[in-house]
Amino acid sequence: MTIKPWLIGGVAFAVLAGSGWAGSSWYSGQQVTNFYQQASVQLNQQYGDMLHYQVMSHKKGFLNSQVEWKLDFTPDPCKPDQQLSLTGRDDIRQGLRPNLSVAQIETHIHWPDQIQPKLKEIFGQQEPLKISTRVALNGDVKTQFSSPPLQLKREGNQIDWQGLEAEIELDGDHIEAILSIPKLYAQSTAKASVMLEQLRYESRQTRAGDAIATGQAKLSLDSLQVQMADQSIGARDVSLASGTELVNQQLTGQFDYQIKTLQHQKQDVGNLDIKMTVSGVNAAQANQSYQALLDLNRQCKPAPDAVWQAVKPVITSGFKFNIDMFKLTLWGGDATLKGQLTVPKLNNAAQEQPSALLSQVDASADLTVSDILLKSVAERVFAAQGQAASPAEVMSTLHLLLNAPVQQGLLIKTSAGYQANLQVKNGQPLVNGQPLR
Repeated sequence: MTIKPWLIGGVAFAVLAGSGWAGSSWYSGQQVTNFYQQASVQLNQQYGDMLHYQVMSHKKGFLNSQVEWKLDFTPDPCKPDQQLSLTGRDDIRQGLRPNLSVAQIETHIHWPDQIQPKLKEIFGQQEPLKISTRVALNGDVKTQFSSPPLQLKREGNQIDWQGLEAEIELDGDHIEAILSIPKLYAQSTAKASVMLEQLRYESRQTRAGDAIATGQAKLSLDSLQVQMADQSIGARDVSLASGTELVNQQLTGQFDYQIKTLQHQKQDVGNLDIKMTVSGVNAAQANQSYQALLDLNRQCKPAPDAVWQAVKPVITSGFKFNIDMFKLTLWGGDATLKGQLTVPKLNNAAQEQPSALLSQVDASADLTVSDILLKSVAERVFAAQGQAASPAEVMSTLHLLLNAPVQQGLLIKTSAGYQANLQVKNGQPLVNGQPLR
């Protein structure tokens, strides 16, 4: 019998492919073991006694493995015996896949017995929270979270939850996170309700070891409505953005907060715009303070000066904080604020005595408030108290109330409203250039 060459080649290919698959499965099993070991060490080191993660068992298979785990959370360090515990099971599929992952992990949480009936009543047979993790060939980790939509009505209370989708990807020192909540509506029997639509969070950051993360983050919201009895307030097009970068061993941060539309009684009434910057922060000292503050959260009854001792490294090394813009527009009027705080590198005396810090700093702020805004707020205060007042009476009352601070030099009356300048020079607080008495 003649054996055809192509048959020999096919058998050889099958053997090699099988050997490669077996090798990749063995390798992926080793990667998964390393993944759990490293995750346990890093998590427990970072959160100390507050959070403790433990692998209870690890059943290793050729293509499939299973890990049973336990997570203990101690919210109050003064009560270490009062813990919240969660257990769960990770089902692991091993072996190199087309997407270059060596393991796919499906996490199933064993919810505490006391809340299981309630969760089953709310979510039925659906898992309240699904967690799926992919471990890549190079060690990168990508975890996806999802929560199913639900609608619940009971005894006049109502919840409409359109689910949750989230994703965290760890690529070396880089961390990317995404969170999306399409809609949440909650109403109580007390005629109170909250509705938010299209909440999104995105961040792209870099963190080396335990250092402070640098990068960009943004929280946005299409709409928020809060109803309390016959009063309603809301906001549309909300954006809270921040960015931190490291240049020449110094940290710089930018913060940009905007609410494009403020609402009252479902009517558009104004907007809010805030821009702030922090610069000249010594990165090494900032990381030292950051770690010290984390340690304080794990302590029961820290020393009275513990907070000062924790933040002292970053404060005493000097920094600058600017309020580049604060502008609130409301009912046709506005209020603005601009300011700056400069803290130089402090001498030894100021470092040891927090009270001496005031003599070292340089600070200033300019505040303006328009007559229109004051009048509009006062009118609504009178209305809420059931008092009828004409516009002229409202303005007369306002001028009467503000006349004393004007006479004392705390406020300056302008043609459009009021203004004030605040300063700290050589340890002396000044208001409109005059020492504060």
